[in-house]
Amino acid sequence: MKLQSLRVRLILAYAGLIVLGFGGLALIAGQQISKAARDDYKLQLINEVTLVAQGVARAMRELQGGGITQAELNEIVANYESRTDATLTLLLIESSPAQSSDRDERDRQPPGGDQSWPLSKNLQSYPELVGASRDTITIDQREDDEGQDMIYTAAPMTDGPHLLGYVQLSEPASHLQQALYRRWSSLGLGVLVITGIALLASVWL
Repeated sequence: MKLQSLRVRLILAYAGLIVLGFGGLALIAGQQISKAARDDYKLQLINEVTLVAQGVARAMRELQGGGITQAELNEIVANYESRTDATLTLLLIESSPAQSSDRDERDRQPPGGDQSWPLSKNLQSYPELVGASRDTITIDQREDDEGQDMIYTAAPMTDGPHLLGYVQLSEPASHLQQALYRRWSSLGLGVLVITGIALLASVWL
């Protein structure tokens, strides 16, 4: 009887150590997974807005050359929106595009990494657009006018050294939360399976 009682206590002690051990490892791994998921998400947004800016800039050059119509340009932008599952906003500079030799120097990027493209004052309160005006893609999370938590990024649209405008990409921050939830769910399922196997092994032995 005493042996059985001792065995039960040992099993409970082993089980507690296993749960604590795997729980601690899961917490540490979860933090790393969350960081990796955030980094992957940001990198995905940066890649998406870069590709969209390049594609829309190419379409705008075709529009200027008469190769496509404004309706076709709008359709191209709509297709990009559906593919990225985000909202795209085109912000064009005030000067109308012209041949490189005829363009106003205000839409030409000055030499030097600390210089920037023009950005109107009413847009200078948006960090992602300020970054894009400096040829740097940044991510900003804030509430929109309706109070929804959103994630924003932006990239410049260029024609050689000249600026055509900016593409702003926005999507609900819930997309990031869903990505984190999927990662944590996979981790939790794996930890439960391994913990269950370890507990069965401790009881069997």
